[in-house]
Amino acid sequence: MMKTLALLLILTLPLDAQQLSETISVTVVEVPVTVVDRAGKPVRGLTKDQFEVLVDGKRVPVTGFDTIDMATLDERTRVSPATPVPAAAYRNFLLLFDTSGSTPGSIRRAQKAASDFVANHLKGRDLAAVATTNVEKGTQVLSSFTSDREFLQHMIENVMEPTYIKGSDPLLLAGPPKTDVDPKNARTRQRQEEKQEAERAIIERHNLAARRAYEEEQRGRLATEFRDLGSLAKMLDRLPGQKQIIFLSEGFDPTLVQGRGNLSEKATQEENERIERGEIWKVTTEQRFGSNAAATQIREMAELFKRSDVRLHAIDIKGLRGEVDALAGVQQTLSTTEGLHLITRPTGGTVFKNATDLRRNFDELMRQQEHVYVLAFESKRTFDPGAFHEIKVRVPSQRGLQVTHRAGYYETSPYPPTEFEQTLSLAGLLMTESERNDVPLTITASPLPSQGKVPVVIEVPAAGLLKDGEESVVTADLYLYAFDSQNHVRDFLQQRLGVDLARNGERLRDGGLRYVSTLDLPPGQYVLKALVRVDESGRVGLTRRVIDVPETKISATFLHPVQNGVNVAAPGRSDVAVMAYSTPEQRYVPVLHPTLRGASRLALFGAERTTGFSLSFAPPMDRLKPVLRLLESAEDRILLELDPTGLQAGEYTLMLEGAALPFRVE
Repeated sequence: MMKTLALLLILTLPLDAQQLSETISVTVVEVPVTVVDRAGKPVRGLTKDQFEVLVDGKRVPVTGFDTIDMATLDERTRVSPATPVPAAAYRNFLLLFDTSGSTPGSIRRAQKAASDFVANHLKGRDLAAVATTNVEKGTQVLSSFTSDREFLQHMIENVMEPTYIKGSDPLLLAGPPKTDVDPKNARTRQRQEEKQEAERAIIERHNLAARRAYEEEQRGRLATEFRDLGSLAKMLDRLPGQKQIIFLSEGFDPTLVQGRGNLSEKATQEENERIERGEIWKVTTEQRFGSNAAATQIREMAELFKRSDVRLHAIDIKGLRGEVDALAGVQQTLSTTEGLHLITRPTGGTVFKNATDLRRNFDELMRQQEHVYVLAFESKRTFDPGAFHEIKVRVPSQRGLQVTHRAGYYETSPYPPTEFEQTLSLAGLLMTESERNDVPLTITASPLPSQGKVPVVIEVPAAGLLKDGEESVVTADLYLYAFDSQNHVRDFLQQRLGVDLARNGERLRDGGLRYVSTLDLPPGQYVLKALVRVDESGRVGLTRRVIDVPETKISATFLHPVQNGVNVAAPGRSDVAVMAYSTPEQRYVPVLHPTLRGASRLALFGAERTTGFSLSFAPPMDRLKPVLRLLESAEDRILLELDPTGLQAGEYTLMLEGAALPFRVE
């Protein structure tokens, strides 16, 4: 995570000289660091002074230091799921299914391994996403990073059905309804059969040519796969926290990259004789010594992983393997785990063999990352677009420790964000509790009793929407999600907003923007998160509010008249909110903790009588009480008016039929 500060440096010169000033931009960089001993156990108790940080080879002082223990954090947030935690505390796991050439049996093993990982290894605030990669179809991300276990397992179960990529949720945090799908991947089986047939063609010249063509095709497929993996790493660059891809694959033939340096004595003699006879066409240099191009592609891919702070782990989904190929009678080389080692090792990742027994491997992986040190330092910006600064973190006072951290950081990412990267970034903000105030937001929610309906009002001040006053239109995307105590998305809404400033600019500047909608939520505790992104300025606002939807049949709220500003009602979802609070003469929206400057209206829902309300105030009032008047009594609601005349300025709470309504008086 990087934050940019502008510092004004004043240089004091001799009396006859002129004072000069210059603006220096400083980047504050936060680096999550894990430290394990030789046994792979996390090392706790290290202090700030024990760490040494080098940027581009030069030591920099550690200006910020924090520790995060996933075990204790998980217990703490289990007690209070709404508790915000630092972005660096989140671990992001992308479950990437390699469907190129994989058999249905291997895919089923991969699904079982991934499902077990989600069910038994993810901690309370760990996030995971699901994706597939296929040489013919490319890489497809099926979900954003979420802690919703039910949604993740649903996507894993249906990973071979591409229609699940398209859901109604714009940020890919809530899935479509489940359906029974029996995927049949005939093309995948055909590819596997073609590969097995090509493996047998190794004797005659025609077969040798076929072998060369096959290997050239496979190298091309590998180049595509390496490029797609690198693109995934770039896509995750802006995501906060620890980022890891778990690659579920059968692997690839490592000889396509490193050659067959272990030829038998007989094979070596035959190749030498061919060279002596001038039969160069029978000798394949890349087959024996490897492909420089493929090795370069792996290095470039690994560099993208390092620079984006992503580690690549792999699971061999082939299952139990033998060391001997019964057809060839030689040590099996094709599709071995060595190919997976070639691509994971440079990123600092691990290969898990035999997807039938992974629990111990996953436990070890998660244990190594459960204690995180977050180091912060300041670095002067060079304003070089795309400049990358290498980071090294050491603990010189102790030996034998393995220190893992990101390879470096970009001052400004050289890759302009794609539309999907922006989607992932916005979803990541929602999941990691990272409040943003570039666009200030307020959420008001007032549950209606016995209906499961929660009217919601989101208010955005004009200052957050307008960039420099020269726009002719303001466009923004607004998202609202309701997460339950298990971080499962229970309801959500999205709205594309547009304001023509020539017609409505004065209204917007006078009262801001007000958005009204309704969520369907059963009784329980929820975290409502509202996010707005403004197209013209790129500003983002994010806020959260914890609400309780009670089982009680009584609810009450203060009302605010809808007058100034730009008011937007969600199509098809605002009727309940508008009808519940409005009268034929005036529309109202619920407001929490209002400031009363005169008589204000209230709505009481679910009361069985129209007179003799249960009424009290805090603090208690002995002699002077505000006046509560009955304005309207109907079957579904009662409208009241509270006159606070005579109350001194301060904070008060009205208890009306057991509903607590805080307010302040100016």
